[in-house]
Amino acid sequence: MVAFAATVVVTLLTEPPEEEKVEGITWESDFHAKVGAIVEERAETNGTKVTAMPDIAITMPPWYLNLKYWATGILAVQIALLFFFG
Repeated sequence: MVAFAATVVVTLLTEPPEEEKVEGITWESDFHAKVGAIVEERAETNGTKVTAMPDIAITMPPWYLNLKYWATGILAVQIALLFFFG
C-alpha cells in the first residue's frame, strides 16, 4: 500500500518524461496518427522518396494478438488466485 501511495504521489508531482525517452517502451493509442511520420523517416534512412513508397494498408491485429488483453487477463487471474489462496 505504501508503494502504491508513493507511486501516485511521485507521478503527480513530477513532470512527464520527454517523448524520445519513452518512445518504444509505452503503449501508444495514436499509432495511426504516427504512421506518416514513420514512413517518412524510413524513406529518408533508405534513400527513397516518400512519393515512391507504396500505399500501406494498416489493419488492426486480431484481439488475441493484442498484448493489452493478455496483460489484463493475466492480472485478473493473479487477483483471482490471490483471493482464492490468500
